[in-house]
Amino acid sequence: MKKEKKNESPQINTLFSYLSPIKKQNDDEENKENIKNFVFVPLNDEDSSEVIQRKKPKKEETFEEFKLSEDFVSFSSEENEDETVITQRTPISNKQEAKRFSFLADVKDAKGIRRGEEGYDPTTLYISEKEMNALTEFERQFWCIKKDYFDTVVFFKKGKFFELYEDDAEIGSRLFDLKLTERVNMKMAGFPEKSYEYWAGKFLENGYKIAKVDQNENMIAKGLREKDSSKKDKIIKRELKEIVTTGTIYNPEHFKSFNANHLAVIYFSKDISFILYEASFNKIYFSTIKEEKYSNLRNILYAHEIKEIVYEAEEDASEFFDKIKENISVQEGNKYKNFENLEYNIVKKLSNKFNTNEEYKCFMNLINYMAYLKRHSFLETVEVYDLKERESTHIVLDNFTIQNLELFKNNYDGSLNNTLFGSINFCVTGNGQRLLKYFLTYPSKDLKEIERRQNFTKNLENFNIFPSREILKQVGDIERIYGRIFSCNPKAKDVVEYIKALKTICILRNKLNEINLDIPECDSILHEFLNKYLIEGEEIFPEKNSDDELNNLKAKEIEIYDKLMQYLQLKKKELKCDIKFKNIGKEIFQMEISTDVKVPDNFFLVSTTKTTKRFYTLELKELIKEYLENDELIFQSKGSLLKRVIIFLKAYAGKMEDICMRLSELDVFFSYCIFSQRYNTVYPKFTDKLKIFGLRNPIYQNFVETDVLLNESDILILTGPNMGGKSTLMRSICYNIILAQMGMKVFAESFELKVFDNIFTRIGASDNLEKGESTFYVELNETSKILHKSTNNTFIILDELGRGTSVKDGQAIATAVLNYLKDKGCTLIFSTHYFKIVDRITDVNKGFMDVELMNDEVIFKYKLVNGVSNDSMGISVANLANIPNEVIKNALSYKNKLLNK
Repeated sequence: MKKEKKNESPQINTLFSYLSPIKKQNDDEENKENIKNFVFVPLNDEDSSEVIQRKKPKKEETFEEFKLSEDFVSFSSEENEDETVITQRTPISNKQEAKRFSFLADVKDAKGIRRGEEGYDPTTLYISEKEMNALTEFERQFWCIKKDYFDTVVFFKKGKFFELYEDDAEIGSRLFDLKLTERVNMKMAGFPEKSYEYWAGKFLENGYKIAKVDQNENMIAKGLREKDSSKKDKIIKRELKEIVTTGTIYNPEHFKSFNANHLAVIYFSKDISFILYEASFNKIYFSTIKEEKYSNLRNILYAHEIKEIVYEAEEDASEFFDKIKENISVQEGNKYKNFENLEYNIVKKLSNKFNTNEEYKCFMNLINYMAYLKRHSFLETVEVYDLKERESTHIVLDNFTIQNLELFKNNYDGSLNNTLFGSINFCVTGNGQRLLKYFLTYPSKDLKEIERRQNFTKNLENFNIFPSREILKQVGDIERIYGRIFSCNPKAKDVVEYIKALKTICILRNKLNEINLDIPECDSILHEFLNKYLIEGEEIFPEKNSDDELNNLKAKEIEIYDKLMQYLQLKKKELKCDIKFKNIGKEIFQMEISTDVKVPDNFFLVSTTKTTKRFYTLELKELIKEYLENDELIFQSKGSLLKRVIIFLKAYAGKMEDICMRLSELDVFFSYCIFSQRYNTVYPKFTDKLKIFGLRNPIYQNFVETDVLLNESDILILTGPNMGGKSTLMRSICYNIILAQMGMKVFAESFELKVFDNIFTRIGASDNLEKGESTFYVELNETSKILHKSTNNTFIILDELGRGTSVKDGQAIATAVLNYLKDKGCTLIFSTHYFKIVDRITDVNKGFMDVELMNDEVIFKYKLVNGVSNDSMGISVANLANIPNEVIKNALSYKNKLLNK
């Protein structure tokens, strides 16, 4: 056995690996028994291959040529062979490879610019007419697509498999250990079509763009098409169906988290206009930035975790792109201009939603890019929203505040652990989690909206919400389920999942009546759908009594099947033995008979096992042909039916948008309710002063309660020792203000605050050496933004401003900033170790974090008390950090000398 395996060609192993996933286990062993004496031999026709028998067959085992697997492999008779025949592909030398694929040996883009030269476009490949004509028809079909998407991994449909060629195959082999082989002159790796979504997701996860090239027909459909045509194609027709990029993922199976996934389309001019497009629920958000353009744009990109940018610039934008993260894909929109002539009536309607010509240009660049991706159908159901409307009613937290407060990612491992979002998130659906994240990123500054959220939660607290919450959990991520059926490539199973969700929503709606809640009804959608269509498993059919093409074809299928069974019974009587039909791959309805039975001459052998033989006859082949042709028509009719179903559901798009939003809110308010039940929290009161009793930290439950009262003014200067808890106190105040303006309860015994129009933080020390920015520069850069954007209704925390430079310069800057914000009337918590500042500033609240020194040991109380601490106790902290005693003694000596000056 080992010797036999060693002599088999690589193609045989490939054949087994391709066939095994689609065979039943009991058929698989029989198939291997049958096939192990054959070798896979590529032919010149790239859409067919030949398997030649190794040993001379017995006389009665002559083979009629027939297809074993559609578009993949065929058997042919070799009656006169006396010896084993093993035909293997002759390796091609590098010179031969370069001659045949010279366009890969010397890669140039469509404009003839070589790889590595300035201006090279990695998305295209130049292939001359002569080189193209030298290719086989199959190769030409592949390279005609690949040359326009050269930087994209192309998934090429072959029968029941998707295959990758050349560099794409090597990528698959290198990253995922896909088996790399050769198909005639092309390196190849592949997998069964049922695994497409899995492998597409793996490549997308690793940052690759993927293209799906599908078959427009199979061999049966090709035969049906050519019946009425004199032209016979050597290969079946294929078409590029779609390209998916990291910024345009829409399939729920490809998402690793609940987070939204946006493509940013930006137009740089005197202002910056931009669009954020979310493909999975087909929504556009747009706005224009007029002030601090680059800074505000970076805030947008950071808040929405942008992975891909398409841009156009009237002015040089290199300064901006030099400062963004390297893992964002950036490409110019100009290259997609050749798609702008696509005519859509809906474009005119949507264009009225934009405020400026530059915003409209962003929209057109999005259309062109999506057309390049073969996904222009997104326009049919896209929703457009103006972000300016949000900015007028919501705080827009900048990227510094989001990072400094660790709202969504902690600063030590980037996870949700010990983040504010992780502490308050009790949502059970992806759409609910996204809305909660939105509320946290954009706290409300509209008192009526804040009170609406509070009242909704108060109402829920009077009921048992858990049964309704469990039903809501079963609905799933309705936004992505709903968005999937309106994508460019919906499947019947997506509609089935959607209808299942609608049924669950109807159950939820009835349950919500018990707790005095209501959501828009979807019973009418469901009722009308079920009156027109039937669901069986993951498939959709017309209502049984309708005179639909698909119903007629299904009836014909039954008729043909009955003929087949009648034929089988006839042969049983003629041969007076047991006969049954056996399906092996695509070769269906093989008559399986015991090897002991003698069959007529008109039976030709198809396959054998140790105990049985399988046969066809010409009459049976004709019936099978009729069955398969009808089956192909059923397949086509199902496609037409799916299109009609999608059109039907699109009529309810507006209602479903409303239902999606209401379910998302319901999940968020359920989360609010569970949060309030789990923790000892209170609803805040909105007044004109910040007054907090019994403040606690939402993340760290062992936080010592303390009071924060701003009586003298809206400013608190905070002093105290290192490690005394100043920064934690400031964060705790900030966290609870955000919770309050989200409409949530807060961690305190009582909490009064005004409705703030913005929240800014300057905490911690960091540099940005890659951009040539020192710690002090970063500190002042963040402070500058605060000074420019703050108003008398802004809440600010500044932690030890000025520490990144000399003492004199630091004190001077800190004093000037403090006075500036005091004059503006901001609410400010300002921590410092510059005690001279505290003496100079009057009419402000002053407090410090209490501490005791017992036997030279520091005991931190973590309580805020009125007054000023004149000792930061840095040397005591050094002692806690196990600094050598000699150093500690010298430090004390130096400190005393400085104090006596």
